[in-house]
Amino acid sequence: MRRKARELFSLLVIIFLLPYVVTLFMNGAHIKTSSRVKEDYVKVQVGTRVEEIVWEKYLAGVLAKEMAADSELEALKAQAVILRSGFYEKLDHDRKTIFTDDFYSMEELEQEWGEETETCKENLKRAVQETDQMILQYQDQYVMLPYHKLSAGKTRSGQEAFGSESYPYLPARDCPKDLEAKEQLQECVLPYHKVKEKCRKFLTAVENPEETKEDKKATFDDFEIQGTDAAGYVTTVRIGQATCTGEEFREALELPSSHFSFQEQKGKLQITSGGIGHGVGMSQYTANQMAKEGKGYEEILQYFYEGAQLKDGGEIFLKLE
Repeated sequence: MRRKARELFSLLVIIFLLPYVVTLFMNGAHIKTSSRVKEDYVKVQVGTRVEEIVWEKYLAGVLAKEMAADSELEALKAQAVILRSGFYEKLDHDRKTIFTDDFYSMEELEQEWGEETETCKENLKRAVQETDQMILQYQDQYVMLPYHKLSAGKTRSGQEAFGSESYPYLPARDCPKDLEAKEQLQECVLPYHKVKEKCRKFLTAVENPEETKEDKKATFDDFEIQGTDAAGYVTTVRIGQATCTGEEFREALELPSSHFSFQEQKGKLQITSGGIGHGVGMSQYTANQMAKEGKGYEEILQYFYEGAQLKDGGEIFLKLE
């Protein structure tokens, strides 16, 4: 009786496990070669909450926020590597990092791109997956990898932009195609006193408070560009008796870049700006043009970040376990 019970039990076990064994046998090769058993998650600050988001989706969302999703694939790949490098540096420093970079959710992407959403999603997905775990370093170290939307025809060297020799991998690069962009030149016309008003924090330290009441009598002679770098970006601006940097002036007036000039126009100050962004590192516009010419993301990155090396940063994710 006991023997029959054992035989019956064994038969039931075989029947129960048979489908699993067959499935394992049929799909064993796939299971063994899978690079990841589970999806990786990162912690992200979303409003007042901290959420866990699938890493690839988060990177794709940030990529969409930083660069037009309908850009050329190789240009998107270059941008994906830049972003991943910065994120991996944070993870390498602290595996509990909570990311705060803005990103597009899939719903926001649909609102942004409408009928083109599926194409854009596919571009973003490919840009992330086809550069999987690739990062950019200089001399085996994480480094700052700045980028901007559009140069004024030439990028700025790191040495000039930051006043330091610590950025040899950020050379000045010619970007002639940027000059053809529709957004290259933008103009802003303001009364002189409005300009001084926006720059008040630069002026109060040197001007007599009583004299500020006479701001409306300011003239074109109160505004002078006193210095530019080799790429034409303004380094020093004089406003009356005060001076500020080109970047400070740009931020105060919300200009697209610090590559600007002054002209007098009917008793007002006309400010003509060239390019969009700080002008250091990769110009996204030129990267897109290079991709159209058949250049890969590796060549694009080497053009803007001289001497930097592409590496597999996959071991960083071991710190998430």
